[in-house]
Parts: sequence; structure tokens; C-alpha cells
Amino acid sequence: AGAGHLGKRQPPTPSAQTTTAGITAEDVLALARDGDLQKLRLLPPDAVMTAVDRHCSTPLHWSAGNGHVAVCKWLVHERGSDATAANRTGRTPLHLAARNGHLHICRWLVGECSVPADVQAKHGVTALQVR
Repeated sequence: AGAGHLGKRQPPTPSAQTTTAGITAEDVLALARDGDLQKLRLLPPDAVMTAVDRHCSTPLHWSAGNGHVAVCKWLVHERGSDATAANRTGRTPLHLAARNGHLHICRWLVGECSVPADVQAKHGVTALQVR
């Protein structure tokens, strides 16, 4: 799988996980990936907060990895998403934002959310070292 699983591709199917009101985790992750804050706001909070892909990446991972700062801020401030949450490879939203060149997201995560800039994923990889 590697670090590249959070590019502009579709989120991996999360084992057909269905959340509240028949909304799948894949639906939620696609909205986060695409930066569709308007539709995300309409979803039940638990549908958003329980959505993960097969790598345990959250909507915050997906929105950060795709440069959607408004969605990131909403997830953290309005839904209580953990800005330091690590997926199965130990990568946080900061790792994915850095990997995809979204410096504005990196600055926000480190500056406003107090995510340590040197947080390490598996094998000691920091956000500055991802590729």
C-alpha cells in the first residue's frame, strides 16, 4: 500500500461499512477527498466520525491529503476530529498534507492544532520525509 494511498484516487472500499442512514464510509471519504463541505454538513455526525478506509484513514486524512482546509477545520472544530490520528502505517493528516504539497494545511495543523512537526509514522518517517 505505501504512502501513496491518499492521492486523488477513490478511497479504498472500507469493507462495505454502512454508517447511519445508509451512508457508507466510502461516501463520506469521497466527500472529504473532494472537499464537499456543503454535503458533509448534511450528514449525521456519527456517519462522519466513524468513517475510515481499509488503512484506517479518516475523513481528516483525506481532506488534508487533498488540500481542503475548510473541510479540515470543520472536521476538527465542529466534529472533534483528532488532528493527530494515525492510520495503520502511522501516518497522520500532517504526513498526507506534506506528501501532497499542501503547505497551508501543514501550517494549520502545526500552528493551530499543535500537531508536532516531527510526529513519526512507522519506521520513524516524519512529515518532512514522506514521499
